[in-house]
Amino acid sequence: MAALLTGLPRRRAYVRKTGLPFYDAARVWGVSRLLFGQSTCTVMERADRWELEGYAVNRAPEHTVWLRTRLTRRGLERIEATTLQELDRLVSGYDEVMNYFTNPWQQAQAKADTNVSRYLEPALLQASRGYESWNYRSLASTFGKQVKEPFAEVVAATAGICLGGLGTSGNDRLLVLPVPDAEAGSPVALGPFLRFDYELQHRAGGIVGPVALALHILRQIGDLLPVREFAYARFGPRGFYESGYLGLGTVLRHWQREDDRDGPIRQILREVAHSLFITRYRDDPATHDLARAQAMFVYDPSLVRLETLLKERARHLWGDRPAQASFWAGADSVKGVLTLASVQVEVPEQLRRLASNVAGALLRVGKQRDGDAGKGEGSLKGVAGWYTRLEYAPTAERFFREIERLTTRAMMAGEASWYRTWSPAGGWEPIVGQWTGRRFREMRTAFLLEVQRELVRAMWQRGKADQDSDGASGDAELVENGGSNQ
Repeated sequence: MAALLTGLPRRRAYVRKTGLPFYDAARVWGVSRLLFGQSTCTVMERADRWELEGYAVNRAPEHTVWLRTRLTRRGLERIEATTLQELDRLVSGYDEVMNYFTNPWQQAQAKADTNVSRYLEPALLQASRGYESWNYRSLASTFGKQVKEPFAEVVAATAGICLGGLGTSGNDRLLVLPVPDAEAGSPVALGPFLRFDYELQHRAGGIVGPVALALHILRQIGDLLPVREFAYARFGPRGFYESGYLGLGTVLRHWQREDDRDGPIRQILREVAHSLFITRYRDDPATHDLARAQAMFVYDPSLVRLETLLKERARHLWGDRPAQASFWAGADSVKGVLTLASVQVEVPEQLRRLASNVAGALLRVGKQRDGDAGKGEGSLKGVAGWYTRLEYAPTAERFFREIERLTTRAMMAGEASWYRTWSPAGGWEPIVGQWTGRRFREMRTAFLLEVQRELVRAMWQRGKADQDSDGASGDAELVENGGSNQ
């Protein structure tokens, strides 16, 4: 196949930078499809432009068909009737579009003779209203003037919009496009194998919708394309009125630094993406609170956001829908979450063992309070009070004393001498002096993350055991008794 392709002509295209995130991203993706069709091209980012190179493919009529289909399917043609009129010019003006992007000198001489449709105009004029508004103040001065661009630019941006993912944020809708991380010297491949024109909404509203859509796209193409950021454009009934970057650079940098596609950071982000996807149609406030906490942690991965997320997750573990909290249960999930949150602590083996014991103690106490009623999925409602005492312990000394109270209560519920990992007289007291200030918050968060991981595993195993005809519950009993298979 490679030998056959070497005889085909190659083409190089140039897309000038305007500094407007969504408009630039839309034109890069639009040119990749208009000029290279279903073949693969490479893209490299320069200081003032993007350069694309690949095998030449001329399919103007087909381009018009799929552009029309996608615009009509998404309802975007109703925003501005001239959109489809401009696409009709693509068949007769395809050579003009090709020559424009393959000849930089022609771009400098081309006349801005095409009115920019209302849905594209804010991408040029109102990027100053986006998350990164301070970067675009100088461009806001042109607001209110009639905007014209060369025909090729308008058609390329329209094509790029047709490739974008479609989401919601409150009553508004958003288009989201990945921005390739293709710095000079490191070209990346673009092609039809990179599909991200998904439609996804989340009823939690706010930032949840955009983050859920971005993570869903990353989950699908992140192992194939290095993504630097996600550009978005928000629109309503009267057109687009805001554009910019979503601001997920921190998460995306962590994703790229991890070469292993099955690494802990990539895995925990995939699990959050899956969790947001399966809860997208839920209407209850508790689900919305958990979704917001997940989205805010992805948007701003920090210790404060992680603490909030763990509190919301705990509410679900002993609520009516514990399955919605069944993420981050893998053996390496704790490491990935802490790395993403820039929490520079490592939970030693002795504390991991203690966390497993605490999870087992919580299950024992919960069963005692519920009268060992066996509530379907394995109810954890009886442990909320005990866990909250750990969650809100103000000092390390108080934290370990609450653990002692919990394990003592668990031993009263049955034969469980293994809960006492070390004696209270000299086992944990030396650690109290080391856990102060922020260090204590970090270690408490890491410890509770381990505890929740064990509780999720126990919940899974309990559900599995309930389905077994012989009633076997080996793994569930192991966790419940303070052990771990991981």
